[in-house]
Amino acid sequence: MTKSSFSTILGLSIRIFKKVRFEFRVSTGIGMHEKGPHRLPMERNIFPFFVSDNHYRTVLFVGCSLATIWYKKVFKDMEYWTLDIDHRKKRMGAKNHIVDRLSNLNTYFDRPYFNLIFVNGVIGWGLDDPQEADVSVNACYNALKPNGKFIIGWNDIPERKPFEVDTLKALRQFERWNFPPVGRWRHLIPEPTPYYYDFYVKIGDRNRMSEQSRFKDLKI
Repeated sequence: MTKSSFSTILGLSIRIFKKVRFEFRVSTGIGMHEKGPHRLPMERNIFPFFVSDNHYRTVLFVGCSLATIWYKKVFKDMEYWTLDIDHRKKRMGAKNHIVDRLSNLNTYFDRPYFNLIFVNGVIGWGLDDPQEADVSVNACYNALKPNGKFIIGWNDIPERKPFEVDTLKALRQFERWNFPPVGRWRHLIPEPTPYYYDFYVKIGDRNRMSEQSRFKDLKI
């Protein structure tokens, strides 16, 4: 066997192994609860805040992975949608799943529909062009109902920050919203690398007083 043939067989074997491992993990759910420190605050504190409030009935989560498979249980009492550009991620999303770019969201929802939109771990992981990101944020704004909340999770490291998030013009349509459990609109998860959750509200409705008092002692 030549060196070239061996390399070809080895490469094929690795691809087959990865494919089998992927199918096994998706079918069994193994790995879906393996959480990094960036995701845990969202699942333990941010999700419960919204799930416990019946004003939030429709939710879109953008960016699917093995870790998001069980989110359909979290949002079981809500109309839950997911979106990811990778068709392979469909099985990790909601029953209501869209395979497309976020910038095309208004193709499916051309009027306000959602109470809540999460865009988590997408910037720097595929959404790398600032112009496309601007169109994507604008599409989210259009798809949100009045007083709808928009949450972005993003990495603050050079290799995962292709542009400055605050420079997106479409974000100016929103108001920065002080998330009641932490009392600020931008929350930092410092370890192991800086990761931020930014909270916005669609302009036109102010924070409800009940939101300001709920979970006031909750810590992220």
